[in-house]
Amino acid sequence: MSTDSVRTVMAYVVPTKDRPADMGKLLESLRAQTDAPDQIVVVDGGDEPVEGLCANYQDLPIHYIRCRPP
Repeated sequence: MSTDSVRTVMAYVVPTKDRPADMGKLLESLRAQTDAPDQIVVVDGGDEPVEGLCANYQDLPIHYIRCRPP
């Protein structure tokens, strides 16, 4: 099998709780990558949801999951 025909699929699972500034930095970093991830799963257990922050990154394939209580 040739390695030219194999596509690597990349996904990130991001657990977060009450760290919106750090989440923003992470999403900016992922946006700047030359090889964009195929999926980003954000599992949010924080008191203040970061769903609105994630919505600002519609160009990224984010799947948001709210998990309360964490």
